[in-house]
Amino acid sequence: MFSTGKSKTIAGIILKILPKLRSKQKILVCAPSNNACDELMRRILDQFVEQNIDYDAGQYRKDWKQKKESLKMFYDLGSVIRVASQPPDDHRLCDHFFDFMVMCEVVDMIKSRGYVTTNEVRKAENYIIKRAKVIISTLNYCASARLHQLNGKVAFVIIDEATQSLEADSLLPFRFGCAKILLVGDPLQLPPTVLSDAGKEYNLSQSLYTRLYERFFSTEPINKLPITMLETQYRMYEDICRFPSQLFYNNRLLTDPSIQQNYEHFPLKPLYYYNITLSKHTYDDASSAFNLTEEDIIRHFSTQLVSYFYSLRTQDDEQDNVVTELDYELISNVSTSSNSLDDILQPPTIDGSNPIVIDICKRIAVITPYRAQVRRLKECLSPYIEVGTVDGFQGKEKDIVLISCVRSNMAQNAIGFLNDMKRLNVMLTRSKYALYIFGNFTQFSQLHEGWKQLVDDAKHRNIIEDIQAFLPTLPLK
Repeated sequence: MFSTGKSKTIAGIILKILPKLRSKQKILVCAPSNNACDELMRRILDQFVEQNIDYDAGQYRKDWKQKKESLKMFYDLGSVIRVASQPPDDHRLCDHFFDFMVMCEVVDMIKSRGYVTTNEVRKAENYIIKRAKVIISTLNYCASARLHQLNGKVAFVIIDEATQSLEADSLLPFRFGCAKILLVGDPLQLPPTVLSDAGKEYNLSQSLYTRLYERFFSTEPINKLPITMLETQYRMYEDICRFPSQLFYNNRLLTDPSIQQNYEHFPLKPLYYYNITLSKHTYDDASSAFNLTEEDIIRHFSTQLVSYFYSLRTQDDEQDNVVTELDYELISNVSTSSNSLDDILQPPTIDGSNPIVIDICKRIAVITPYRAQVRRLKECLSPYIEVGTVDGFQGKEKDIVLISCVRSNMAQNAIGFLNDMKRLNVMLTRSKYALYIFGNFTQFSQLHEGWKQLVDDAKHRNIIEDIQAFLPTLPLK
């Protein structure tokens, strides 16, 4: 499930397993991408900090015995390394990067005697891997010959984002002879992308998680399924979570109470739909759809958002109000009662290089199912507003998300990518504070039952409006 603390849960499981491992046994933690591996690394290190376990990367040096006594606890439980072909962007993680550790050993050798041999470098690599108890790697890198010595020593494999991992990739860690495996993912969101027609024909886009998930449900009683669902989400407003929980998770996905309390100062409605029926999509040379009307509306709406929060931020600075415990400046303790909407939407010209403006833009994302629309939106929006496809945004989050649905042609009885309910699930679950969706919901609801339920829910909650001859305004509370 999205934002249910999967990474933190994985880190907690690792800490529970570590003391039970025999001396040479290791835990291998994998994910399909480097970004996902880096996020797992952060969570694991955070857990080490919370548990008072010292993970100073200097433990691998030959002078490690001279380090503070607290390292003994760390060695008893194990150490963490990140193996990859490229270093992580986060400098804190670089100390645990395998190649960096090897380089440190090599530098020490050169300092001590002026040279180092290839054999000594190989021994340094083997020593570091031998000492490690938790190894984090992408699935593809598990095929590297540098990890050959893990054969027979991996007691436990954990694969995060397993539903987004190709089945063939997920089998690579098995070469080390692991005894147990834990797959973590959401089978109700998008599967891995396979571009090859032959790959699609032979169902190579199916993940190992999905294969086992469907197999278990078809053969095992519900109470004996080896599947656990994390049922509390920590990302978004309950108003945003409510419909995805209902449509996709049988109302089992709940919002942690602290989220609602922390977000209560947000001055806009957290969820709103803008129904645009008088627009029509067209196609670029690559047959990717785009919608000029939605492009203009999104551009106008994002400008309003930035102007509105800029006014709040500058007003708040003048009044010296205290930022909330979230340290989230968009929702500082401000009152909008003294500002009319017209005053806020028509501020003085804002400098796009202003640090406040840049910070606000970085908190906004626009996502759309079509690459042509992505290209057009990137040309007209601030470079600090992230724009991407729905598929590319899976696993990410932003404070405020705008969605351009693009498809709109009443003469066509098809809605393209929007027909995929897993894609809709991803679209609806990327935002933290606010989600604003633009599209021809009249057409969508006529052509797909899932979209009909979404529109019915929006009408019942009075969070949808038709915009035809005028541009949309911000949905103030």
